[in-house]
Amino acid sequence: MAATTRLQGFRLTVSSLSFTPEGDDPDGPHANAKWRLEFYPTDKRRLPREEVIFVACQLNFEVEDALENRILRTDEATKYGMIVDFAETTFREKGFYNFEIVNSQAVAIPAPVVDLPFDYPIVPYTSLEPCEGTIRAGSVHSLVKFEGKVYLLKGADFPGEEHRLVQELSHYKMVSRSYSRWIPEIGGIVCRQGRREAFLVRYYPGGDLTRHFDAESSTKRRWVIQIATALTELNSINFFHQDVKCANIVVDEVDDIRIIDLENAGVTDGWAHPDNLNPFMDAPEEKDPQPSTLPSIPERAHMNLFSIPSLEPAASPPVPEWAPITAPPVSEAVMSTLGFPPLFRSYTVDEKRRFQVYGFGKTVWELYVGKTPIDEDDLLQTPLWVQRLVRGCCKEDSFASMDEVLSSLNAQLE
Repeated sequence: MAATTRLQGFRLTVSSLSFTPEGDDPDGPHANAKWRLEFYPTDKRRLPREEVIFVACQLNFEVEDALENRILRTDEATKYGMIVDFAETTFREKGFYNFEIVNSQAVAIPAPVVDLPFDYPIVPYTSLEPCEGTIRAGSVHSLVKFEGKVYLLKGADFPGEEHRLVQELSHYKMVSRSYSRWIPEIGGIVCRQGRREAFLVRYYPGGDLTRHFDAESSTKRRWVIQIATALTELNSINFFHQDVKCANIVVDEVDDIRIIDLENAGVTDGWAHPDNLNPFMDAPEEKDPQPSTLPSIPERAHMNLFSIPSLEPAASPPVPEWAPITAPPVSEAVMSTLGFPPLFRSYTVDEKRRFQVYGFGKTVWELYVGKTPIDEDDLLQTPLWVQRLVRGCCKEDSFASMDEVLSSLNAQLE
């Protein structure tokens, strides 16, 4: 099929951008940039095509008026228009999916390597069906259908971004061995143009608990006990959810709770314990490369600018549809061997237990007052057992672990 035919009924659009600023201003000119462009259908009832175009460029210190310099140094709106026009023209004329702009010309480079190393079933991107709606959770995630079920599609746009997906999947894998009833179903690893770059998380139409603030008191009480039970069981295998709140707890098809967002990549001010609001590791400051240290134009023409050396395997053909993946599950203990940096400072188990108790208390507070849990007067309008529970978890340090919380909860509600 000719390249010109593939564009019919689709528009090429930038779906993701990664860049390094030229100076100290992140909103200023770029020293280098990578773009991911996708063919979005003009008919919204279809998913974007499987084909994705990756484009990269760096400042050219040899030819001042080079196209790449003009793109990197212009305003954002103009930049996007220029890169889309150039990528579309290049694809029409040369059929390139992956190229770098060098001296105003497109130079083909190897395909980017994105690979989620898990033994979940492989789901070919072409087997997914469109589903109306999106979910906004920090960023917009697509909803898709696979084998009649609705899933959230979570992916990595560029190499290096998959470390968070690896972390989340490793947690799902660990928890699902014993406590799958408390977490959503994983539909599989999505393979697109030979890249295992995304995975499917079951979407439950009941939505999260922020949509159920008006539920019956008896239903809320049942959910509170389920949340406490779930956290207690997860803590027993040393998994401590970093960001427990109503938005991260959904209601499944039988009206039971499921805990989502197992990535543990951050916490929310107002819900997390104050001592847990700055968990990130201090990363060494990276300096922009100086002109004298950049690869020469001929050298850059043969580099894979998208790949991370520690992650790039030997070239291999695309994964066939429904091929089983036999790689062993990845745990946090072995993530460093995959080249992924540590994300958090180390806390003691006792600290993690205390943080979990606090997060649970704030979640109960939020569920019963129906909004951000900050107003003590609102708490006074809740049942007495809720007031005692919340104060014990969030204000009085009455409980050292979720085991103690659950025991107290069961005793109060007998």
